[in-house]
Amino acid sequence: MAQLFSKENQSSIDTAYRFGDFELYPNNRLLKRANVAVPLQPKAFDALLCLVRRVGHLVSKQELIDTLWPSVHVSESNLTNTIVSLRKIVGRDAIRTVSKHGYRFELPVAGEPGVARTTYEKFARAKELTVQRSMESMHLARDLYWTCLAEEPGFAPAWAWLGRCC
Repeated sequence: MAQLFSKENQSSIDTAYRFGDFELYPNNRLLKRANVAVPLQPKAFDALLCLVRRVGHLVSKQELIDTLWPSVHVSESNLTNTIVSLRKIVGRDAIRTVSKHGYRFELPVAGEPGVARTTYEKFARAKELTVQRSMESMHLARDLYWTCLAEEPGFAPAWAWLGRCC
């Protein structure tokens, strides 16, 4: 017997990272800008995905090289060329070079695959409150993290930030 689901019961889960005018769909290996597909070379897509997943954090050159070219020896110039091609697409200021160490994705990411947009917005607000580090902001952040986890129990970053908050 097949179950029927009403539109009210179906959740509209976003399956993309959203930043600027872009949406990055990891499962479909697709980048869209204003709902138009943007062609990306496979290595450029993998590099962008690696950087977006670690938004705001340094991703070392070695980590990127190991991710993009596993078990193959390549020079850093291959990575540099990949980053240059990405900057032409997502903008020069989107990827910051940390001299002699690696790269950091600088654009704010407004969503994560598998997490509803409203839940991610609560999560982003909770992170902002956590950074303020006052007692009041930490209590508000904690409550927002718990709300996120009630809506999306498998949302690992919310669990991690809840731990930092407590």
